[in-house]
Amino acid sequence: MTLTELIEKLSEIEEFYGDIEVRAAFQPNYPLVTDIQELTTVIEDDEPTLFIALGDGEDYGTKRMWDGDVVTLGDDDDE
Repeated sequence: MTLTELIEKLSEIEEFYGDIEVRAAFQPNYPLVTDIQELTTVIEDDEPTLFIALGDGEDYGTKRMWDGDVVTLGDDDDE
């Protein structure tokens, strides 16, 4: 995903929901949900890459997080 694609997706979400909490999920099979700690760029071979630094996963999400549908947290049959 490029920065422009990320901004477009975030803009669509902002337009629909307004100013909402932003968290991150990782591990599609058993998704852990965590706070975003920082955004940083790293330049290697003259190519910059944006990294989103995550905290410790503390909650479980659902597999639907990777489907592009509504995200739910907690107990769910499709976890």
